[in-house]
Amino acid sequence: YDFLQARRSAIRALTQRYPGDVFIQRAYIGDMSNSYPPDRLKVIAVYRALHDQRPDDSSISYLYGTALLGRDTPQAIKLFTAALGKAPNFPWPHLQFVSIYSAPNFLDKAKAISHAKSFLSACPSALEGYASLGGLGDKDFIHDAASQLRQIIQTRTDPGALGAYSTLWQLEFAAHPPSEYDGLRKQIAVDVAHLRALNLENVR
Repeated sequence: YDFLQARRSAIRALTQRYPGDVFIQRAYIGDMSNSYPPDRLKVIAVYRALHDQRPDDSSISYLYGTALLGRDTPQAIKLFTAALGKAPNFPWPHLQFVSIYSAPNFLDKAKAISHAKSFLSACPSALEGYASLGGLGDKDFIHDAASQLRQIIQTRTDPGALGAYSTLWQLEFAAHPPSEYDGLRKQIAVDVAHLRALNLENVR
């Protein structure tokens, strides 16, 4: 509990210090929406007001849409579409579309794959872009993405990269037939040996 409170306070302080940083604002939305009790309505009101003030700002449209996800997803879709229309090179709405079109209520695998490809083309090193690919069903795309992810993380030891090994293994299994699973298990054993050799047992 103390850790969560400290994290929340730190995020709020950062939103005041860097009000234009999309990543900090997104972390704030996630933290407030997942708090107990959730402050979703407060968050939505904040970003609705910002959107009313700056309707042509693609980052604000993206953040307002993110705040609405799960509560008014159709409106979030409109906001993400508008954000891409205003700034085609702004990649983050693509990632939200992958999540939306992978969900049962809005399932559209073709759209999810298209947005996933657009996001990874723009941000190949963004590890979160790989997290939802395993269920998309496009084995060739998943195979290429897994190969790319392995190249990205195999020389890194930061927490994000180490945590991405579980995503990597899921993608590799999704991209190969069962007849090749034994080879994948041997590769995982090599990966696990590498991770254990880093001696991070006492590192949170």
